[in-house]
Amino acid sequence: MQLHEFIALLEAKGCKPRQLSNGQWQALCPAHDDTRPSLSVTESEGRILVKCFAGCSVDAICAALGITLSDLRTDRDFERRITYEVRDPNGTLVAIHERIERDSKKTFIWRHADGRVAKGDLKVADLPLYGVHRLKESAEFVVVVEGEKCAEALWSVGIPAVATYGATCDPADEPLKQIIDRAQTIFLWSDNDEAGRRHMERLGKRLLELGATDVRWIDWQDAPAKGDAADAVELGVNIQALLDNAKPFEVSPDERPTKRRNATNHTKPANNAVRFAN
Repeated sequence: MQLHEFIALLEAKGCKPRQLSNGQWQALCPAHDDTRPSLSVTESEGRILVKCFAGCSVDAICAALGITLSDLRTDRDFERRITYEVRDPNGTLVAIHERIERDSKKTFIWRHADGRVAKGDLKVADLPLYGVHRLKESAEFVVVVEGEKCAEALWSVGIPAVATYGATCDPADEPLKQIIDRAQTIFLWSDNDEAGRRHMERLGKRLLELGATDVRWIDWQDAPAKGDAADAVELGVNIQALLDNAKPFEVSPDERPTKRRNATNHTKPANNAVRFAN
């Protein structure tokens, strides 16, 4: 890993790194609840040197950033592994999804709940949407995004979100029903690319067919190419404005569902606006 990559990790973690006049960096330590910058970072002899003056170990600092001690060597390729736990609405662990970032590329590995690598024996489409266990039994709204990273980014700013597992993997009916049963309003936020839009359009149609009564489409008009919810959070976009301006999701007359379930407990908010807590 290079020093600038380590600094980027600190920034993403909200540690507010800043460079001092002597070339060293200072930041909040990610390994403890730091309110005054106690982490010192510098580079020397092919290594990134870190020291927490509050006493956190280098191992703890690396773990908080999702890296290992070997990643602090600047003569090696950087690899970062992020583990996402997939839980059912009751909170029971049902699968594990690993995201591996290496040389600006990402790959994914699925594991069973016991840690075994899945080898075609895990039906991802049948899995609960990521984050559904964090929803209350009757939530005012939820945002459906593509990918766990986007869901985590929205939760970090107080927005309830669930995630699918990629544009090529549409969820089965049961995971969608779990969302309908828990949220009055369902927002769809697609990645800014053709595959992402098609993915969310298919989800919107199926949600309506399954009985959802208030599905809305978030339109981030200034999104960069392939931009997603995580990018919006990082860029400081006014998410509340996007929610307020979201339009009802509609399908063409020949695609509209012919039968919907009773709308009880799934009515649209009277003021047509949804608020979230910071």
